[in-house]
Amino acid sequence: MDWPVNCRKDIEYPQAVAALKEAIRIEPPQADVHYRLALTYQAMGKTHKAEAKSKRAQQLQATTRDDLLHKVSGEAPKLPVE
Repeated sequence: MDWPVNCRKDIEYPQAVAALKEAIRIEPPQADVHYRLALTYQAMGKTHKAEAKSKRAQQLQATTRDDLLHKVSGEAPKLPVE
């Protein structure tokens, strides 16, 4: 599903936000979920929340990249900053 493109703003955006927040609660370090939540907030006009979630998605993506480099190089991974 293309979030939030296929959502009806008045009804489905709040449901999308709830579902994405639940996904983050269950497994927090998923950059794509934070990014989709950022897109949904942006579509709802909640710019500040969208920017915060977009930044978090970028942090998680960088951490994932660093973790992969660690596995290859043997360096210690950086911990994500909440």
